[in-house]
Amino acid sequence: MARKASRADAGKDSSDAGTGARKRSGQTSTPRRTRRAATRSPERVRLCWAVVSSSMRQVAIYDYAARDQADRRARELSEQQKSPHFVLAVRVPLPAGNPR
Repeated sequence: MARKASRADAGKDSSDAGTGARKRSGQTSTPRRTRRAATRSPERVRLCWAVVSSSMRQVAIYDYAARDQADRRARELSEQQKSPHFVLAVRVPLPAGNPR
């Protein structure tokens, strides 16, 4: 069966270059340039040990070199309270102006 020509198809058959070659308002002839995202310097962080309860609430934070103190504190809190406490490594962001 032959298909009935629609109005959109009628514009394709015209031999006039001016009527059939019109662009839609959203189309452009050249591709748009995309901007690169500004690269941010990586944020400086310091690794610390956090004593955490079973509900993931931080109880205390110790420096990286003081792991044994963090383990002792977690053991003490586990014995004093009924909920277990454990030690996790936590990344603490450094202030922007601090070189350490």
